[in-house]
Amino acid sequence: AGAFVNDRISLAAINGPEQVVLSGEVAAIEALRVQLESQGIASIRLHTSHAFHSAMLDGIKESFRKEWEGIQFNSVNIPFVSNITGEFITASAVSADYWVRHMREAVRFSDGLQTILSQGKGLVFVEVGPGNSLISLLKQQKAQTAPVAMNLVRSVKETADDHGYFTGRIGELWAKGVAIDWNGYYKDQQRRKISLPTYSFEPVKYPTEVDPIKNYLQAGLNLGLTENKELKDW
Repeated sequence: AGAFVNDRISLAAINGPEQVVLSGEVAAIEALRVQLESQGIASIRLHTSHAFHSAMLDGIKESFRKEWEGIQFNSVNIPFVSNITGEFITASAVSADYWVRHMREAVRFSDGLQTILSQGKGLVFVEVGPGNSLISLLKQQKAQTAPVAMNLVRSVKETADDHGYFTGRIGELWAKGVAIDWNGYYKDQQRRKISLPTYSFEPVKYPTEVDPIKNYLQAGLNLGLTENKELKDW
């Protein structure tokens, strides 16, 4: 990506080992698209309102900083991965300077995924927003085993019922060993408990129309057969 970065094109995001986002002026991006096509490099033009994480944002950095200076920061209690460094966040997040950098510098999403993957086995990744674009980026990462990942909200292209889609994903998470707060899930609903049968379910079929005598004979039961007549003739 460095070969395409200049004073009009900025590196906006590193999404995967072989996928980056470049940002800049419309004319510069169009010229870049032509250049990439001539070199046989696949590209997609993103539909976005602004050239985020590019030099085009330099003009608002100071006004953006003033907005953050009016916010009271608290210490970080829940660890998360920084998109600036790709590492776990430090006390640097408790400052206006950090969030100004967050707006301007490249998103190191790929590095952040590697940081999480290095934490050990048994990880479950959940995409909270609609669709599975982040899960697709996760699958591009090099890992010894494919990580367990699922999204909770359908994409705009899918027509499934939202509640059923979400409930199904919650069930999959539970099946993967994730503890679900069911009391919280059903908090605003009225539910009634029912008792399960007190006997164990046995894999024995009982058809509705049967010949009880034949069944007894097939079971090998001695029901006192006579010498000349079978039980069915009694």
